[in-house]
Amino acid sequence: MEGWIRESNTTWEIQWIIPNNAENDDGEMEEWLATGQMLTMTDSEGNTSMEYHLVDVKLDEGKIALGYVASLENLMAQ
Repeated sequence: MEGWIRESNTTWEIQWIIPNNAENDDGEMEEWLATGQMLTMTDSEGNTSMEYHLVDVKLDEGKIALGYVASLENLMAQ
């Protein structure tokens, strides 16, 4: 992941964050964090692309235990 970030010159704009708790199938409470963010990437030739990411992460003792990412790719760069 470090190589991808470095090579694509990626910047993030966090648009929203929602913390929430949910009960799992075993009746235990889980802590989740949902975020929406716009990524802008510029390659070594100066071409810019944008992606929107919806990221859900499950937290366990303050650390990421599980994560899901859905993305819309190839958005028009402005």
